[in-house]
Amino acid sequence: MVYAVLIGAWLSLAVAAVLTAEAPHEIVLDLGSLVLGPCVVASYGLRRQLHLRYLVRRSHDRVEAFIATTDAQPWECDLNGNITYAGAGFAAYFGYELGEVMRLNLRDLVHPLEYERLTEHVARGVGWQGEKWRCLLRDGSERWFSGSAVPLIGPRGQVVGYTGSAQPLGRNAEEELRLTQLANEIYARLESRQIHAVYQPIVSMASGRLVGAESLSRFPDSDRSPQDWFAGAVDVGLQVMLELAAVEQCLRGATRLPDDIYVSVNVSPDTLLDPRLLQLLSAAPLPLRRVVVEITEHAAITDYVDVIPAVEELRALGVRIAVDDAGAGYASFRHILRLKPNKIKLDRSLVAGLHEDPALVALATAVVSFGREMGAVVIAEGIESLEELRCLQEIGIDSAQGYLLGRPTGDWTTWNEWHRHGSLFRIAPHVAS
Repeated sequence: MVYAVLIGAWLSLAVAAVLTAEAPHEIVLDLGSLVLGPCVVASYGLRRQLHLRYLVRRSHDRVEAFIATTDAQPWECDLNGNITYAGAGFAAYFGYELGEVMRLNLRDLVHPLEYERLTEHVARGVGWQGEKWRCLLRDGSERWFSGSAVPLIGPRGQVVGYTGSAQPLGRNAEEELRLTQLANEIYARLESRQIHAVYQPIVSMASGRLVGAESLSRFPDSDRSPQDWFAGAVDVGLQVMLELAAVEQCLRGATRLPDDIYVSVNVSPDTLLDPRLLQLLSAAPLPLRRVVVEITEHAAITDYVDVIPAVEELRALGVRIAVDDAGAGYASFRHILRLKPNKIKLDRSLVAGLHEDPALVALATAVVSFGREMGAVVIAEGIESLEELRCLQEIGIDSAQGYLLGRPTGDWTTWNEWHRHGSLFRIAPHVAS
């Protein structure tokens, strides 16, 4: 009878072991704990230790199997950037032996021009994802890597370092050279502050008067468009640095704008989350009640957990929020609902040919109605014809901007004229309500 009970219990444990992926030796210990009786507690403790070791070993094997199928190689560092762990493949990427790379700091592996960005990332304590880095190999040559990192959390919940991975970005000498030249050009612009701000008028559709200005960046002595400059900055991991420099120049120049209008600056979600933006705005040379931050999107915001608190921090300073490109790309009604902007900017794609397309009229009308329900001002961008302007007036757009109303400029004589008369004064007789 006793043996029947033991066998039944052992079979039950065996089934449970299979279901929980236990190792064979654990099944033996389980049976031993039943037979030994008085030693069951000690046996159970030994069993748990062996099981934990087995799980760690299995996790390690899975990580190694994953690494074997990708070019990404693991590493870890402390809060000072000192490398505390690296895989053999990681060391090989940089031309070091494993023992050598374990004595290095992350700063020993990146190009000197990357020091400021690396220091800022490490100090923030939140990690980074898919960043591009220009690195130095042991022989002094350069190579581009893509890397990600997440914080290592200590026993008291504090950040004690980072664990991450890195893999080569460029696949050929031509691509490596392109990235290096692009990064050098952007760093040169940042150092020399060769980024100029111009401003495009934003006009009230009701009064025709000037109510605001959108600041835009220009890169003198360059054949590359501003859009290409910012897209290139994304390619080499310098998007945030370039956007912050542009915002700084725009705020400095905005002191010459009429003091009864607002000025809007464009930032991506990545820049919105960077603490340096808050510092920059806090030191702005004009009242923050006059500043509007336009959140642009060239990639979807998939997680609002960090974005919404960042928006609320700006609001606490008196800054207003605008969502750019509404109706195009990733800017959706859900996006607007989550961020609750003060201003909604209707994208040019919904404005061009509006007067000839009932579907566009219906969509623009919906955005206007949606904005009113939320208490947000709706601004139409990219107005280039009288027909578009008239149609937008009819559906109740609050404000407008576009080449028809005024091109971006830093000419203060022109701005004074717009301020005295309103930039609609040249065409007002044709668009009177």
